[in-house]
Amino acid sequence: MGTEKVLDQNIMEEFFQANIGSIPAAKKFISLKIFPHDPVFILDKKVNLAEYKLAYLDSYGEEKSISLRGSADNSNKRLKHYHVLKSLRSNGFDVGQNIVAEPIGYYKDFGLLLYKNVSGQSLYDKFKWTNKEEWTKKIWEAIDWLVDFHAKKPFNIPEAKFNWDEERQKFYKLKKGLLIRYPLSKALIEQVTKRMVEDENRLLDPKKFHLVHGDYQPHNILFSDYPPHTIAIDFNDSMFYDELYDISYFVAQIRIMLKILHNVDERGLGDKIIEYYLIKRNIKPSTNVSNKISLFRLKTLMHIKAVTEEKRVRDILPDLEAYAIKAI
Repeated sequence: MGTEKVLDQNIMEEFFQANIGSIPAAKKFISLKIFPHDPVFILDKKVNLAEYKLAYLDSYGEEKSISLRGSADNSNKRLKHYHVLKSLRSNGFDVGQNIVAEPIGYYKDFGLLLYKNVSGQSLYDKFKWTNKEEWTKKIWEAIDWLVDFHAKKPFNIPEAKFNWDEERQKFYKLKKGLLIRYPLSKALIEQVTKRMVEDENRLLDPKKFHLVHGDYQPHNILFSDYPPHTIAIDFNDSMFYDELYDISYFVAQIRIMLKILHNVDERGLGDKIIEYYLIKRNIKPSTNVSNKISLFRLKTLMHIKAVTEEKRVRDILPDLEAYAIKAI
């Protein structure tokens, strides 16, 4: 049995009975309800996600309840996620406007990360269900979270150490996906991806890498009203890398989402977001900064368009052609 055991009622009841001490103030297990995450919304089918509604007795003998999120797989991503949450919570992301979820523990035998459930509406939900004034306001709050995150560096998290070989493997997997989707454009794809690798080697300085979120996009940014919080979730792809990756990834993602949801191209908004971020981080605009943003934007588009349903995204070929002729 693999990590699917985290969805088994009997196994998880025994688990929480044995690990009840991990829950703050909990002394005795009472009951458990498991709510598996809808598999339709889980891109990685090797991962099992669930919400656990746990009832317990506290040290005063009073019955209490808590909602936990569980995330399990057989890689080291959940262990990394756990240490990132712990590090962020100890560096100010436990109070105030910008926070992350409180980790409960990582359980190696289950490949399971547990953390307190955080409630709120995602930025994607804001795009979908609120007006432009509301979701634009939330975009700036999301950027303020990112600025705060990048200002608190470095974090000593060995599990998030950058690995060039792993990064190249992921990149070439995306390239393979594009070649399958656009077989008639093989020459263009080969040309541009070769140049992207060369540009990455030339533009990036590993000595200046620090922790990045790695998947900073509207589904992973939540907002709560009472109390007011901006909450980033899902640090499974965190790594030490160039900080401009996060802001480039974010802008590319929101432009795609707004195009799908509202059929608008918010290029101007994207430029304002990047300008705002650079000012807040005291990064002076330069050719080097612009080139890195272009590189990371195209890597993001490759990710989106290599794995998303073709009918939901526009053709990536014009983006590849534009990069091919861009002077760097």
